[in-house]
Amino acid sequence: MKTLLAIFLLVIGFPGRSPGKVDLPTIDYRVKVKITVENHTPYTLTAAYWKIVEGVTVTDPLSIGPRAMRMCAFRKRDNVAYGTYGTVSWEVSGKDHRFVVMWSAPFSFDFYSNWMGLGLTERWKTSVAFGDDLFKEMYGDTKIQDFTYLNKDFFSDLNPVNLKLHGFNMTGTMTSGHHAEITVKFEVAQET
Repeated sequence: MKTLLAIFLLVIGFPGRSPGKVDLPTIDYRVKVKITVENHTPYTLTAAYWKIVEGVTVTDPLSIGPRAMRMCAFRKRDNVAYGTYGTVSWEVSGKDHRFVVMWSAPFSFDFYSNWMGLGLTERWKTSVAFGDDLFKEMYGDTKIQDFTYLNKDFFSDLNPVNLKLHGFNMTGTMTSGHHAEITVKFEVAQET
């Protein structure tokens, strides 16, 4: 029985594993970002959509099943002195909200720092503005209709961003270096 279970886990996998491990040190670029989303809810995060304003995709965002974890990664473009920044979002199936992660990882820390934001659309508003505007509005602290978000820079204060809204609790952290790692927990909010 133990052998059968071991074979099953090896061949099929198990919840909470990403289909491909993203190892930032092996990505040979100055600026790179790995985003890990832990879905601690009974809902699938589906219809992944990402808009890179600057940079390129290393690993595509995928749907995230209930009580599972997935990773995606982005990096700077070749031969340019720019970092990477953009947004990635998922629809919360069965709840009619869209969950958004915003990142900004600059090429130079002379005038800029790493930024990360978390947001959630109002109910039935799952098709938010998916152009560069969503990043610009989240990064620039602009009010977006039917969308609530929080963001912060991760330079000297590495405390998490926490947004509790519409029955969900979203918590995210980001490291402060050029090989940035973002970890986000998406949970059902506890009743108080």
